[in-house]
Amino acid sequence: MKSKNTIYRGLGILSVLFLLFTVSVSAQWNIPDKVKHKKAPQDATYELVKTGKSVYMNKCSSCHGHPGKSDFLKLKPAPTDFGTEKFQQENTEGSVFFKLDEGMGSMPSFKHQLSETDKWCVTFYIKSFDDNFVIKGDKSSSIKTDLTVSTDDADKTVAVTAEYTDKNGNKQALKDADIAFFVKRYFGNLPIGNATTDENGKAKITFPEDIAGDSTGNAEVIVKFSDTDTYGNTEIYKIVSWANPIHYKNPLDERHMWGNRASAPIWLLITYFSIVLGVWAVILWVIFQITRIKKAA
Repeated sequence: MKSKNTIYRGLGILSVLFLLFTVSVSAQWNIPDKVKHKKAPQDATYELVKTGKSVYMNKCSSCHGHPGKSDFLKLKPAPTDFGTEKFQQENTEGSVFFKLDEGMGSMPSFKHQLSETDKWCVTFYIKSFDDNFVIKGDKSSSIKTDLTVSTDDADKTVAVTAEYTDKNGNKQALKDADIAFFVKRYFGNLPIGNATTDENGKAKITFPEDIAGDSTGNAEVIVKFSDTDTYGNTEIYKIVSWANPIHYKNPLDERHMWGNRASAPIWLLITYFSIVLGVWAVILWVIFQITRIKKAA
């Protein structure tokens, strides 16, 4: 009889431990093994990686920042920096594609927002930061270009100098190149102007007066070529202090239904844990009644 009591007591302890385990892993990615080994329908090429970078910058960089630069949005839990060695070692192509497809917590699902091709292109771009990831084809069909950005606080202008490297390795002024100017925003980049370089490879715009910045009036200006197929994806980032100071109220600081577990409403957490504890209480009560039947027998 004592041995049976010991068994039931052990089962009860295991049940409690299992309950604690299920709660602790509820916010973890659950990726099936067959998904981890899933391969893309086509090989990764530099052109597809370039497309993936464009989609990533438009859809993902507002939260995750630039891979390897740790400039992700300061949320709880913090968005992943895809450029780290730890992430690359722990995530296969299939894992990255699965996370894009399903989403979790404050990360949205892109199952119906992006096409299959775009999701694989983003996957290729993210995995391109893995030294062991194989990318086929020519690295770039565009000319080697370089951008230099300067600012003038007096007239609030952003000036850019565009150059390219000729066959002899010398830098030359890049004229008639269309340059696009943006201000970084959480969910995409805000266009603030376009300009074409002159014969000296120079162009500039005046910073708009109605642009909102952070609480100190700073804004991050992004300068890039409009024609990325010809001139490549060269991008330059510059912080200016000409924006209008805005004090933002982060909605993620408050508890709400659409947040993650850390910011879920108290009543929802109480309801959830009450249900889980209630279910396990019933299980333990059934086990207890079984032991009473055994004793009575």
